[in-house]
Amino acid sequence: MAEQILQLKETIRRAGKHCGLLTTSTEDLLKRREQGFQMLGTGTDTGLLLRSLHETLKAVGRDRRPATSLNPADGQSNHE
Repeated sequence: MAEQILQLKETIRRAGKHCGLLTTSTEDLLKRREQGFQMLGTGTDTGLLLRSLHETLKAVGRDRRPATSLNPADGQSNHE
């Protein structure tokens, strides 16, 4: 799949168009930029919202891991 994405990027660029994609991390962003992608998304709305929420809660000492079930004990503090 990764090789097909790179081939598609080259096809699109040969047609005179820009090609971009969403990156999954800072490392992925740098890798994709080195591969010649010109438009790089740094996250989805949900990811950006969660990151902002974690940073805000961390600043006031209330950050927690997200609950993965409906169990009230799930989602323990990141400080434990």
